[in-house]
Amino acid sequence: MTRRLLLCTLLAATATAAAPLAAMAEDPYPSAPLKFIVNFPPGGASDALARIFGLKLGEAIGQPVVIENRPGAGGAIGMVYAAKQPADGYTFTIGTLGSAITQPLITKVPYSMAKDFMPVSLIATGPAVLVVNAASPHRTVADIVAAAKAQPDKLNYGSGGLGTFAHFTGAMLNQAAGIRITHVPYKGGVQALNDVLANQLDMIAVDPPAALPQLRGGRLRAIAYTGAQRSPLLPDVPTFAESGYKDLVGANLWS
Repeated sequence: MTRRLLLCTLLAATATAAAPLAAMAEDPYPSAPLKFIVNFPPGGASDALARIFGLKLGEAIGQPVVIENRPGAGGAIGMVYAAKQPADGYTFTIGTLGSAITQPLITKVPYSMAKDFMPVSLIATGPAVLVVNAASPHRTVADIVAAAKAQPDKLNYGSGGLGTFAHFTGAMLNQAAGIRITHVPYKGGVQALNDVLANQLDMIAVDPPAALPQLRGGRLRAIAYTGAQRSPLLPDVPTFAESGYKDLVGANLWS
């Protein structure tokens, strides 16, 4: 999995194609506000990163950066919308592992990463933590695997959509452990996490900062971390490798 993610990082392509250099030379760039299209709902990691990065970028270039959320279909709706925008260098989309890499590989999407987009910058990478409701009987990966083997297809896990890192993590756990936990896709990870909190969904792999307030507040329980080492934010949470699944190591990316 690590090698695959490294390849995905190298291939990540996220920004709409800029205008030809000759056209760009006519006016100082940028001479108008930039637009960041976020492929997920407000409140999630993609949205937070876009707003932080957009604020700093706007200060540096002297133009505001407008954030526009276009969630749905694991990021594909936002990607399609971005691909249809003018190729003038003023519209960008914050791509993730799912929307930029995984989705085009596993399903037919109405956009081409090679033809419709060009890479600009890798913004961030980060592993995820698998969490359950604090009232869940499951405290370890072994507990989840045992329950899934005893009753196949009864447990479920959520994600922000097909091909997202949360989907990828659940699928890898199914494959590595030889179990069947049902995937339930949502428009965004925030909605899925809310259903875990409401005890309507069994588990989800999320970015640690998104789960940290609820973990500290005693509403969620962390099961395992997808990083190669334990998270500094969650030093007491074992990695999947420590839990017996050495190949379940990886991270999401935003670019």
